[in-house]
Amino acid sequence: DWFAFPMRSRTLKSIGHLLVSVAFDSAWIVIVSSILTV
Repeated sequence: DWFAFPMRSRTLKSIGHLLVSVAFDSAWIVIVSSILTV
């Protein structure tokens, strides 16, 4: 259990980073598309 907790927090951090990067990519695509259409 002592070694399982750091691994779990690390996977949560990696998942969080992945979600943040995906959110930024989608937001960037939406902003660029709105600028191009307007």
